[in-house]
Amino acid sequence: MTDPKVTLELDRPQGGSLDALMALPTGEVRAYAVLAHRSPGSVDVIADVLTRAGIAVLAFEIGAAGAVADVVLAAYHLRANFEPPGILIGHSLGGVAVLSASHLVPEIRAVVTINAPAGEIPPPRTALLVMHAPNDQQVGIQNAGHLFVAARHPKSFIALDGADHSLSAATDAVYAATMIGAWVARYLTTPAPPVASGLTTGHHVLVRENGTPYAQTIVAGRHRLTADEPVPLGRDTGPTPYDLLLASLGSCTSMTIRMYAERKQIPLRDVSVELRHARIHAKDCENCETTNGMLDRIDLRITLDGDLTPEHREKLLAIAGKCPVHRTLHSEIQIRTAMAD
Repeated sequence: MTDPKVTLELDRPQGGSLDALMALPTGEVRAYAVLAHRSPGSVDVIADVLTRAGIAVLAFEIGAAGAVADVVLAAYHLRANFEPPGILIGHSLGGVAVLSASHLVPEIRAVVTINAPAGEIPPPRTALLVMHAPNDQQVGIQNAGHLFVAARHPKSFIALDGADHSLSAATDAVYAATMIGAWVARYLTTPAPPVASGLTTGHHVLVRENGTPYAQTIVAGRHRLTADEPVPLGRDTGPTPYDLLLASLGSCTSMTIRMYAERKQIPLRDVSVELRHARIHAKDCENCETTNGMLDRIDLRITLDGDLTPEHREKLLAIAGKCPVHRTLHSEIQIRTAMAD
């Protein structure tokens, strides 16, 4: 049975589109991979081998310009429509692109380069496999040596004996893909390594640009979110930072109400919280300490459903203002900003 393949056009933020091939396993998907290549003739062979190993592949031919952005764009497509990619594979100049892009895709477990020029080294959290043909006439084997020596562990090297730069012989492409499938298995069965940040206590959230102008990938534990600015400044691929702030306060408020109702056995069927943020003149606020300039105001409208007495509603409204996020916003907050190593 032939593995299902579909052609895609991914819209580039700067205009135009990226032609890509999506290959999916017929059975369970163990992981998703982005393949940036310079050899169209070997792509089908590599994709067939990897899909038989349970790895879904989104492949595209790398260009000279915007290569890193295209890798991130492909990763974003997988994240938005399937699952975040765990593997980046780059052939020739695609190897340089995936090495650079690995800094921008936080879910990546492993990076593979095939006959790639020496370029940027992935961060320590990412495993690296360097594959190179010793007789490559376009990109010398010394490039693989530079990459391997400069990279930190975990790292591996596999020689593609007898292969040319493009892996034009099907047997060479099959061998390379088979070795990739075997090598990445180790990194797909273990939890993703933590990102070193120096933040060792409390809640830990990682925010990184994802290749789309102003758009951000938010990693909170095993959860992935996206933030963005609306059109025309951004592409509206996710909530704005203030939307997320309101969502945090609203969800905390709703959870606190629900917990209190359950503890006090109040017959609350449903709760919803609508929030709005605005900047207002301080002079328009009667009970604010700030008297000049502008200040922020958040309005909450809470809707409660259930067989509730007026006393129930009064108690639930009072407890709403005691949710942890509400208290944090009202308390003195110390924000310490430092440059990462």
